[in-house]
Amino acid sequence: MKNKLKEPPRVAVKFANMVLVLGIVLAFLIVIRYLYALFYPLDGPYPDFMLPAIYQYYFKIIIACLIIATLLGLGLKKLSNNLKASLSLSFFTVGIVVYGFETFLEFSTKTSQKEIIAKQMGVSYDSRTTIEVLNDLRDSGFEALPNVRSAFLVKSNGLTSDKGRIYPLGTISNTTTIFSNESGYYPVIETDEHGFNNPKGLYEENKVDIVLTGDSFTEGYSVHSNETISAVLRQSDFNVISVGKGNNGPLIELAALKEYAEPLKPKIVLWLYGINDMFDLGSEMKSSLLSKYLNEDDYSQNLISRQKEIDGVLINYVQVEWEKKKNKEKERVENNTNWTTNINEVIYNNRIIKILKLSNLRIKITLTPNA
Repeated sequence: MKNKLKEPPRVAVKFANMVLVLGIVLAFLIVIRYLYALFYPLDGPYPDFMLPAIYQYYFKIIIACLIIATLLGLGLKKLSNNLKASLSLSFFTVGIVVYGFETFLEFSTKTSQKEIIAKQMGVSYDSRTTIEVLNDLRDSGFEALPNVRSAFLVKSNGLTSDKGRIYPLGTISNTTTIFSNESGYYPVIETDEHGFNNPKGLYEENKVDIVLTGDSFTEGYSVHSNETISAVLRQSDFNVISVGKGNNGPLIELAALKEYAEPLKPKIVLWLYGINDMFDLGSEMKSSLLSKYLNEDDYSQNLISRQKEIDGVLINYVQVEWEKKKNKEKERVENNTNWTTNINEVIYNNRIIKILKLSNLRIKITLTPNA
């Protein structure tokens, strides 16, 4: 006489169906997320050279999730209750183990994702914060100050000086500052007499060959001063000035040309365009000062002759913002010593989102767009 498998309890069957349904829903949510990302990159926009790898990565995930959803759907309809219960228990256990390991990775190390990737590639990585680097430079005798981006001043519509409202387009002049750590190091640069990333002494009327305007690529935001676009052009015996700044959009880039290129009368203007510029334009149009450069042909703040005033308001601005940032970092460090007491801090650091996305685990197994 054949032994018949005993039917699992009804609660086990309900649990099995719930796990399978949740798996199908999760798979479709991931598909929707990556379909959306194909048209509106959630972490982008990306440089053109990265797009083939990014899209290939997205398509692989979409296809894999569709296959998983199909198999789970078939299992929900076709499998016996015993097999469904066994599979759902296995899925549930694996899920707990995977997310438990991801949670451990997230909270067991203070190492950033960039640092982890650098280690995998055998590249040295400077793990200091921006404030720590600036403080170390100041302790070494440099007059180091943060690099103010003009895009930061859109919301406030510039700054207030003794002579009224002014919208600076460069950072503080003749000072040491640092750029972003994207390659394992913080580029240290000296700003020129108008707060841009150039050698000093180039601003002479009718003696400039090329003026560049644009955003971070134009400024050379993550490379040494001798590796920027303008520096490479200067190596070919062109007299080149860059008035580009990170996060600049078309309106600020136009303003920089009017303020610094028009008085110099360069032979050539190179306007470097990035795909993200159109996103920046939307916020820039909300500034009444910046809008004047578009709506009034002859409008100018005469910034090229107001550097002392510009430096004064930017130094005041930096002092206030720097103090805020130091207090914020101090508070974050204190909260992170006992993160369970402050769920808002956890959310602020995007740790919950990182865990849900299995960010650390995917880096460990190189399941990334560049893998």
